[in-house]
Amino acid sequence: MPIPTQPAKFRSCGPAGKDGCNDLEFNELGGTRLPGSTGSKVTARAEPPTDPVQETPRLPVAADTAITANRAPSMSSGWLTTSERDALWKQIQRGMPYDDAVRLMKFNKLGAGMGVKFELTSRLLEPKPRADAPPPTLLAESFANPIEQELVDEINTLYRQYDSLCLMEFWRMSDFMRDMFGKAADQANAGKQGGDLTGWSLYKNLRPLYRKAGYDSPFEELNKIQKTTFLGVTIGTGVHPDLAKVLDAAAQKLPAGFRFNPGVFIGGFWPRAISDNKSDLSNHAVGKAIDIDDRGNPQFSTHEAREIDEVLKWLKAQKDKGAWWAEGPLRGPWPMAESFLGGPSTPTRDGIIQAYQKIKDNSEWIQAFLSAMLPMRATLKKNAAGKSLQKAVSDFDKAQKLGDSGNGDAGGQAKDELETSQNLEKLIGALGRAAPPVKAEDGAKNGIVSLSVEVFLALWEAGARSGLEYDHKKDGMHFEVRPELDSRGKKQKY
Repeated sequence: MPIPTQPAKFRSCGPAGKDGCNDLEFNELGGTRLPGSTGSKVTARAEPPTDPVQETPRLPVAADTAITANRAPSMSSGWLTTSERDALWKQIQRGMPYDDAVRLMKFNKLGAGMGVKFELTSRLLEPKPRADAPPPTLLAESFANPIEQELVDEINTLYRQYDSLCLMEFWRMSDFMRDMFGKAADQANAGKQGGDLTGWSLYKNLRPLYRKAGYDSPFEELNKIQKTTFLGVTIGTGVHPDLAKVLDAAAQKLPAGFRFNPGVFIGGFWPRAISDNKSDLSNHAVGKAIDIDDRGNPQFSTHEAREIDEVLKWLKAQKDKGAWWAEGPLRGPWPMAESFLGGPSTPTRDGIIQAYQKIKDNSEWIQAFLSAMLPMRATLKKNAAGKSLQKAVSDFDKAQKLGDSGNGDAGGQAKDELETSQNLEKLIGALGRAAPPVKAEDGAKNGIVSLSVEVFLALWEAGARSGLEYDHKKDGMHFEVRPELDSRGKKQKY
């Protein structure tokens, strides 16, 4: 396709034009002319279209649409070649933002070629401005490449066709799945206080992650998800058949009549990314993971796990010094931000028991400390903020560095009191940032694990992986299908 020509305009101060300025136009092929002479006129550059990703598509959904995930829609003409459209179509499905696509294609199609010509021809400006005049400035509306808007429109069309593809797939989902996406969107909007997600737009946002995880036709996999029950609890959000088999097998391994306590909630399918890694799809988003009694078995991200480790380390030091609240038979504690297994990634039965015992031990440390200190929290905070306690600790620390006993036992007691308050607040803060948040009073009463070791063992034997097996965080409520039991034979994320 031949490149059309269009003049661009410069302004430089000088005597020839209005207000002492010259308005000059030049053609990107090299010609220049003065205002008023014959030649093509400059047309103002059109504003870029509104980002189509943020708009609800108003396109008809047809089962026989020619739009497919594997190949870009064909166009009768355009500035993008077939290979360029296919490459961009793949990037769109991988989640490339609209603005990034426009910038990239402008550079590829315009910047590398036409931009050089513009730079060279701009030196042909005549007449020369006065020596004391400022340099010429390019009028923004005049330097637009004539094919730029056509290219932007072509990219815009691809994004709108992608919207149509996502909408078509969304309506091919079961009523149950569409309803679940709608509920997830409503929850996300409530968290953002006025968000505008809908079920279909949430699906569109997550679709690149489904594709990345290997689900080429996500809606087909999602339509397999159904409600089920496990140990007397209905999983109303549904699970994938791969996980349903695991749950049925686990139930058979437990004593007859084994049931969860009334009020226990089990969550299954939920469309989202991994909680602390938004670039990967959660197994919950395909119904291949469940969370059992999340309030009694909270998830601690890496950051919260490390904070709890700092507190546990201090608690152990206090016990070794004979702290009155730690007189009971406490074992451990064990690092939360490290592996509980200390062995292969696929644990043995003994490894599962070991991992469970470690989270149970840590839970008992937390319960002992909170039970003893929560009644004194207000007094501890008040004293820690007081200047007298801070001065006593400062004097004690200085004396210790000099090898002097300083204020002796009184200084040591002051330091213990200050550190007790600091670690109590750090622990309460980490519990409050767990998922879901744990109130300090609940932590003192129930700790951070409510499930029995029998449940962990039954699910492990049936083919589930526990969140206690993670090496960088701990998620005691979480159980997912092991990779070797995934019907697709692919490794899954948690």
